[in-house]
Amino acid sequence: MAPDMDVTPNQVMRCVQLGARDLALGASSIWLCTTCTTCTTRCPRDIDLARVMDTLRAMALDSGVKPAEPQTPLFYRIFLGLVRRTGRQNELPLMAAYGIMTRNPFKDIMLGQKMFIRGKLNPLGPKVRDMAQVRRIFERAAKRDKTAGSESQK
Repeated sequence: MAPDMDVTPNQVMRCVQLGARDLALGASSIWLCTTCTTCTTRCPRDIDLARVMDTLRAMALDSGVKPAEPQTPLFYRIFLGLVRRTGRQNELPLMAAYGIMTRNPFKDIMLGQKMFIRGKLNPLGPKVRDMAQVRRIFERAAKRDKTAGSESQK
């Protein structure tokens, strides 16, 4: 995704280092990041850039920064909501919810049909053995975000 980003991941990190918070939060890069962890793996300083990008997305949502990619935060919220409820990502409800929320429910119907025929869409979705563990992960993240928010207000 780096070629499509307005600011490269290392430039986002530089903005964070220099305190250019608004520039980092306003970059489309934080929304285009797919959290593939390629930059994290290749970072010579062992910085978890994928986590930084994820944190910046959360900060942008919390602070009401208008994203450069207006539909991406909606997709992000739907994705995380599905993971929170089911423990895993499932394309079918993700596509359906995103289509409904963007008022374009049939936009991806042909793609969905092709994916279903090829066995790429499971209507029931993957199963998670330990939903209690998933809940704990989200609780820890919420606690961490709350702590980070109170630290940044000091």
